[in-house]
Amino acid sequence: MASSPWAASFARASLSAIQIYEDVLVPRLFTPWVRLLLDGLGLRPGEAVLDVACGPGSVTQLAAIEVGSSGRVTGVDLSGDARDRTGEAGTPGRRGD
Repeated sequence: MASSPWAASFARASLSAIQIYEDVLVPRLFTPWVRLLLDGLGLRPGEAVLDVACGPGSVTQLAAIEVGSSGRVTGVDLSGDARDRTGEAGTPGRRGD
C-alpha cells in the first residue's frame, strides 16, 4: 500500500519532534478530549474497541485501561511508524500491518 504524504512525514520526523508531540500536545490537547470521548462512550470491562486512524494511540491506550484485561482494543493506522509507537507506549498486544 502506498504511503500517504502525512505518513511519510511522520516516518521522517526526528525523535525530538515525536517526543515534543507526545510530551506537549498529547497531555495538554488530546488527553482531555479523549477523556470526554471515553466518558461519553461509557466503556465497560470486557468490551471490544476499534480505534480507526489511531495515530500514536491517544485513544487506544486510555480505552485499553477502560476495558481492562478482559477487553480488547485494536488500533489501526496507515502510518506504521505511528502505530508502532502505540505499542512502545505501553499498550500490550500484537502490532502489524
